[in-house]
Amino acid sequence: MKTVEDILDSKGRDVVMGAEDATIAEAAALLLENRIGVLVVTETHGNVSGIISERDIVSGLVEVGDKSLHMPVALSMTRQVITCSAECSVENAMKMMSTHKIRHLPVVADGKLAGVISIIDLVRAFLHRAEKEIENAVEKDFKNHLVAIVSAYGMEPKAAPKLGAHTIIC
Repeated sequence: MKTVEDILDSKGRDVVMGAEDATIAEAAALLLENRIGVLVVTETHGNVSGIISERDIVSGLVEVGDKSLHMPVALSMTRQVITCSAECSVENAMKMMSTHKIRHLPVVADGKLAGVISIIDLVRAFLHRAEKEIENAVEKDFKNHLVAIVSAYGMEPKAAPKLGAHTIIC
């Protein structure tokens, strides 16, 4: 996976949305029900107006107490949402999250919300890439060793296309 688009293609593009006038308790219930860490908030016309995260909810509880649960989402949400494009590289998305100390990043394509990625999605992408690199290195190393062994016995190694990449015929 090289881009955020690749991650969205893999995980899906569904975004759970909540309204500005919903209560913090309703937003928390949506987070719990959907097992997500962030809710994209929309205003009455359906346009994205902010984002509310678990962190925002906890901050409200600490600052205001349980009264915050009855307050509208609009009072606790982050209005200046940091986004990335679908073409953004996985590395740049990770840098953005690290720089801004955020764990979720809405993805915008053609001026519209295309999905949301999380730090976990990026970690999975990095792990997948690392596994592929290790797999390729091991395969290449195995082939090189096998060719060396066959050559050491004075035989000419030949690739066997019908038998697969790991087969060498002497």
